[in-house]
Amino acid sequence: MEQGHAGQGLVQILEGICNRTKSPSKCIKNIEEFGMVVNVTDDEVLQKYSPLAVCAAAGLCQLDCCDTPFIPEQIHIAAHNYSTVSITWVTLEATPHPTVMFGTAPDQLLRTASAVSTTYTKGGWRGAVHSARLSGLQPSTRYFYLVGDTTLPKFWSKPTLSQPTLFFTTATAPGATVPTRLAVIGDAGATDVSDMTFYELARRTHSADPQLAINFTLHIGDISYADGYEVLWDNFMRKIESVSAYAPYYTCPGNHEGFFNFTSYLTRFDMPWEAASSPGPMQYSFDYGNIHFLGFNSEGFLGLSPAFITTDSAVYKWIEQDLSRVNRTRTPWVVAFGHRPLYCVESNDDCTLFADMLRTDFEDLFFRHKVDLVLGGHRHNYQTMWPLYQNKNLCPQQSDDACFTNPKSPVYVIDGAAGNKEHLTSMPSQLPDWSRKNIKEYGYGMIETSNSTHLNWAFYASADGSLLDSFTIVKSM
Repeated sequence: MEQGHAGQGLVQILEGICNRTKSPSKCIKNIEEFGMVVNVTDDEVLQKYSPLAVCAAAGLCQLDCCDTPFIPEQIHIAAHNYSTVSITWVTLEATPHPTVMFGTAPDQLLRTASAVSTTYTKGGWRGAVHSARLSGLQPSTRYFYLVGDTTLPKFWSKPTLSQPTLFFTTATAPGATVPTRLAVIGDAGATDVSDMTFYELARRTHSADPQLAINFTLHIGDISYADGYEVLWDNFMRKIESVSAYAPYYTCPGNHEGFFNFTSYLTRFDMPWEAASSPGPMQYSFDYGNIHFLGFNSEGFLGLSPAFITTDSAVYKWIEQDLSRVNRTRTPWVVAFGHRPLYCVESNDDCTLFADMLRTDFEDLFFRHKVDLVLGGHRHNYQTMWPLYQNKNLCPQQSDDACFTNPKSPVYVIDGAAGNKEHLTSMPSQLPDWSRKNIKEYGYGMIETSNSTHLNWAFYASADGSLLDSFTIVKSM
């Protein structure tokens, strides 16, 4: 195809190929669903797909998740609260009794939790996803675990289980003075650009130094950049296992998860939406330490803009109720996160049309309920803003001490530079007066707080872990 050719032209060519197959109607349906998402992204998406990827999208080629039938891989966890943790893993073939064995010593895995298994076939993917929920856990306790199925024939005379013995530490029961430290990333991807970011996160996840160690990672959308090529989902989930199998890995959907109507994302991740009484798994909330986290969905069907949220929608009502129920004595800090930003400095649709839609949907909610920090990604850079509301700078002093002491609005941060295959993006030379700092460098964010008066934000370079930016939100008692 010619460079710059419209996405619909690609769909027509593929439909012509489908008509030559044994099942043209199924093939055409798959291509049309795939094409609807391709057609709403930029022309560069046409350069991202190998012949095998296109064949799989049409449902004509199979993509095996794994090299062996039953060895568990792609292990990741999410804490639903301090006493319940979900553990998810993948095998090529379904197994009769997928199970987590766990306990408080590596040689005493005396408790078990059965997993629920599911699968999907979109994009030609073949595999089984198993997810178990471990309940009745004690707070602030290290648990060791293995996943797999001991009823299967042994593999090289060994049980068909994960190895080595893994572990995680449960959260402390929520409270105002509970220390909380987490990493924040956005727009990562399965290709090698993000390797240095995940090296840094693994270093922190396994560190015994309390000044380095993190409780969990928050990934604010655009996760694997599979874009319908399911091999990249498997590659990504293997890439992050040294992080995600040892500490909770929370996510929210981005536009690159929209392929096949978010099927891959929804099957692979078990976020705590039921515990939060959310109307669906695309949005949820949870308490961790002294912070209440609210994950909102900035994406619609086919990865389009978020204009579906209105004041009478179930999602809007749930967010309103969730923020109204926050116990500020127990969790004095509130952090909201979603993939697309409400504010950004560029002049494209992301920062004008779509940002305006998001502000219509969410800004008043966050402002009225005194959300402290709003995290976004999508723009492949790092941006921070002075406190602002309805596009107006509320802190003309433009100094950290003045603006972040009892700030008059939520503080907005864009953290979309974890390392995806689409490269970093530049900022314009002319910036609005609410723009605080902009950095074009791969990196990750950190949140740290241990009381109700100070919340620290920092942004570190993925290449060497050096500090690139930081500020502290201070609230008077």
